[in-house]
Amino acid sequence: MMVPGVTLPAGTYVFRLAKSAGSRNVVQIWNEDETKPITTAMAIPAVRQDPKGDVVVTLQRTDPKAPPALRSWFYPGDLRGHEFIYSEKQARALAEETKTLVLSSDAPEGSDLESMAKARLWHAGPKGERKEYREDPLKTKQ
Repeated sequence: MMVPGVTLPAGTYVFRLAKSAGSRNVVQIWNEDETKPITTAMAIPAVRQDPKGDVVVTLQRTDPKAPPALRSWFYPGDLRGHEFIYSEKQARALAEETKTLVLSSDAPEGSDLESMAKARLWHAGPKGERKEYREDPLKTKQ
């Protein structure tokens, strides 16, 4: 599965929230026994209609030869989750391949969390265009 910054080989991983940076979420992905961090990714709030009892991840379909891309992650029973923010390079490639909008930011690849949290968000479009990101008040409403 592709996640912001890396492609995870088949296996078991632990997703854990880190301390928040600004109004966005920071998600850490660890190996199965939580002894090695794999990557840290930025996310924004996501909502769903049905709070299923299990962990739910939504994937973006990609080319059959490529790994699927992680779009969002929800805790068991929670209506609120986390939509992942991809680097410009990853977002453009995913958008072109999936013919969908992919969330991205202006932060340069390899930026620290503080820079990523301050970066402007936008959507990469399937034809290489940038679409304005508009915050959904339902996602951030407490």
